[in-house]
Amino acid sequence: MKPRSWAVFIGVATLLAITFVVGRTGPTLAGAAARDTSVTVSQGTGSAAGPAGSALVSAARPGPPKRIGHGPGLPHGARRLGALAAATKINVDVVLASGNAAALQDYAANVSSPGNALYHHYLTVSQFASTFGPSASAIAAVEASLRADGLKPGTLSANHLVLPVTATAKQFGGAFSIGFDQYQLSGGRVAYANTAAPLFPGAAAQYVSTVVGLDSLATIQPIGPPRAVKSLATASPQVVTGGPQPCATIAGASNSGIWTADSLASAYNFSSLYQANDEGAGVTVALVEFGPNLTSDITQYQSCYGTNATVSYSSVDGGSGSGPGNNPEATADIEDVIGLAPKATIDVFQAPAPDPVTGLISQTEVIDEYNAVVQSHAQVISTSWASVSRQTAR
Repeated sequence: MKPRSWAVFIGVATLLAITFVVGRTGPTLAGAAARDTSVTVSQGTGSAAGPAGSALVSAARPGPPKRIGHGPGLPHGARRLGALAAATKINVDVVLASGNAAALQDYAANVSSPGNALYHHYLTVSQFASTFGPSASAIAAVEASLRADGLKPGTLSANHLVLPVTATAKQFGGAFSIGFDQYQLSGGRVAYANTAAPLFPGAAAQYVSTVVGLDSLATIQPIGPPRAVKSLATASPQVVTGGPQPCATIAGASNSGIWTADSLASAYNFSSLYQANDEGAGVTVALVEFGPNLTSDITQYQSCYGTNATVSYSSVDGGSGSGPGNNPEATADIEDVIGLAPKATIDVFQAPAPDPVTGLISQTEVIDEYNAVVQSHAQVISTSWASVSRQTAR
């Protein structure tokens, strides 16, 4: 079983991603222009059409204080080292509940189902917020609760789902009635975790879905084996006609087990697309990255393949810094997209890179990264990062 902390992250990522579908047939994100702004979604006897959707938030009377979620499950082999230093700075995201979760789930299914009246009728960020986001009174209740407990909520995300908060372990401990302990994991990495689920007063608890970032037990890393896979040397890819072609310097690289862009395109049957002159023009691809890359590497790659794709960068939580980084993932991801869809526009979203010693990427940074990507205007999203859970929970 995966640690509960990562299960919580998966649930939040699903909520953030539920309004987009990766594809090339049209706008596919909450941030893309809607094709029909008069779309009405309904659930049971209620309905939501544009701004009226926010009125669907429950008007239940405030109940008693409530703990949201569960404390994180500790992995096997975790050894408690003691209490976390009170002055330790922690970044968390308070994730708000949808104003109509049932209708949102239905809409996500309908917009992705061919033949449905809502198929490919996507929403803009503002339409999503007004239709499925929490009400203004719900947001105000949560913000007021945080401030009353001595915390300072940051700027609400455009989709109205995430409130960032930065404070010390002592401040969060007092506000949420929790403690923080440090643990040494079986692999040697030192992490911290909250001792209980965060406590919210009844006036705010009903509007909070979860709090992400109260522990550092989970990590993410690039998916898959190293890029140069020697077992591919036995393959003899049929190089496509059309699309980017390699320069003479690397033209024979596929015979050494390294696939060039044209041989990779052949493996994925891109020939028909190239013959139809479809090379990704008019499509924006958002790349999820947790590390920097050298722009000179991308320039050299495009020079070799004769491409001129537009590559831009968006920083999240301060970005990844500069230089080649400790992992070639970002460079490889950008070059793969250029080599397959040379006329597409590429927007690289860069969140802080993993800690060079611990390899840690905080859950908050992951949520902030995907939240930024979802709210962009890209039609296609690509990520090659995933969770690592080699230790099972107790």
